[in-house]
Amino acid sequence: MPLLRLANLLFASALVTSVKDECVFSAKGASYDVTALKMGMSASYHVKDIRDTVENNYTYVFNVCGYANSPSSECDQTVAGSGPAPAFQVYDQGKGCHRLGGVGEQFRTFSLLDEDDPTYGVSLTYTGGDKCSEGTIERSMTVKFICAESWGNTPNARVKEDECSYELEFQTVFGCPQECPFVERALCGGQGFCGMDSDTNKPKCFCNEGHTGPDCMTLLADLDQGGCTGTCVALIFVIILLVALLTAGGVIFYRVKKLQSLNLKFGLMSDTFNQEEEVGLTSGR
Repeated sequence: MPLLRLANLLFASALVTSVKDECVFSAKGASYDVTALKMGMSASYHVKDIRDTVENNYTYVFNVCGYANSPSSECDQTVAGSGPAPAFQVYDQGKGCHRLGGVGEQFRTFSLLDEDDPTYGVSLTYTGGDKCSEGTIERSMTVKFICAESWGNTPNARVKEDECSYELEFQTVFGCPQECPFVERALCGGQGFCGMDSDTNKPKCFCNEGHTGPDCMTLLADLDQGGCTGTCVALIFVIILLVALLTAGGVIFYRVKKLQSLNLKFGLMSDTFNQEEEVGLTSGR
């Protein structure tokens, strides 16, 4: 192995250990984590530009929140740069190579694909790559993680280019907000869709009829048969309270009636006693 390539690999290994594995982003009430898509140095994502010609044969090699495996020995020996990079553009049947991003987290930026709808997805942009032929603009690459049902699908695709900035799409469930769970190999359990809640201004699963819960995996029929909902609990509480009030009212009514009966009895006894006393006074005269 040439000394230059060995030095580059050692340098890349040291950099990988110094960069955080987490690759998270939050905005507009939505949170994302694409850490699971990160590959080791021995593997990378490869996407061939379907627009290119046979002569150029543009292929894009990249990693997610990490450094891509160097596509070829020629890529390690380019005049423009050497060492690792998060993304490469390979052309001329592997003989040419451009780095599309710099080394370090400062060259990594996340943003929403749609500021008005965070459920559409999130993008990751690498900056600080090799300079273009003009010598002033640095190359960059943007990976658009579009919310989809699949774990991660990177087929050959049309790669957009604009002033040495390259953009490709990555269909993956990790482009979906974490507020919409991926359960049973499907977003929202396959029983709903991920959308924005206008009340909380946050993404959530909107469940199909008959389903509920944060992941739409709970059947309403099961709740009706095997449990008691919040409304049910509230109704039981109201019934218990009414029974308690009726019981207390009955006790009070009973005691009042008893007190009235005693008052009446004592009143009659008092009248009888007064009459007897008057009779005795009369006879004594």
